[in-house]
Amino acid sequence: MRSFVGRASLGLFLVMGCSSSLPSNTKPTQDAGPTCSGSGESCAVSGCCGALSDACLPQGNDMVCVNAIPPEYDGGGNCLIGDTFTGLPGVAVTFDGAPCSYSLAEVAAGITIPWHEEVDAALTGLHPTQGDAGHCQQPDVAGLIVTYQISGGGQQYCLCDQGLCAAQTFTTSTTIGDYYHQIAWDGRNWYGPSDTGNGEGLPFPVGTYTVTLTATGTIEGVPDQVSGGPFTLTATRTITITP
Repeated sequence: MRSFVGRASLGLFLVMGCSSSLPSNTKPTQDAGPTCSGSGESCAVSGCCGALSDACLPQGNDMVCVNAIPPEYDGGGNCLIGDTFTGLPGVAVTFDGAPCSYSLAEVAAGITIPWHEEVDAALTGLHPTQGDAGHCQQPDVAGLIVTYQISGGGQQYCLCDQGLCAAQTFTTSTTIGDYYHQIAWDGRNWYGPSDTGNGEGLPFPVGTYTVTLTATGTIEGVPDQVSGGPFTLTATRTITITP
């Protein structure tokens, strides 16, 4: 168990991005199709992006033109950036030690990214938030709902859409202990299967990407433990893909 005193908060900034395509039937003197979308705009209808550095990629429940220039890779180094917690003293999500970089072939063969939940306090009255688009996620053994995302340079891997389920409100409690998990990944883009069996997309190119764990929700006031209100737990690390 770690001490939760004096842990510094970290700001997370995730850069999303993508590549450009122009409609084959668009001519300079003739408007034969929809105008390509600008950066940050929905491209669900147009199907193309005007900027050469952009691509039309899934963002939430939409398709958006975002920058797709792959980030430079830093050769590895210290990749465990840290974690933050607000509103749940004695509870955290954190990444375990693992390689900071893998080759394209290693990632394609399948890797695992280990992480765990640390619970040093038994808390009641938690209402964890479902972080997926279709409200299909369920609380885990630690009483939390933890989502993960690997992203950067227009690439994204997550289970953000697992289908369409009825939205629920959960009331859980934590049990003291360490709860170990891992993210299994083959280096490809994916937003989840949805309810249509969506397949995986193209592989991530060489670059350094951010891996983020997030758990949010609210907790009822518990005397001598917490005052109640929202909570947010995060952990972040990077992973580098080399040639």
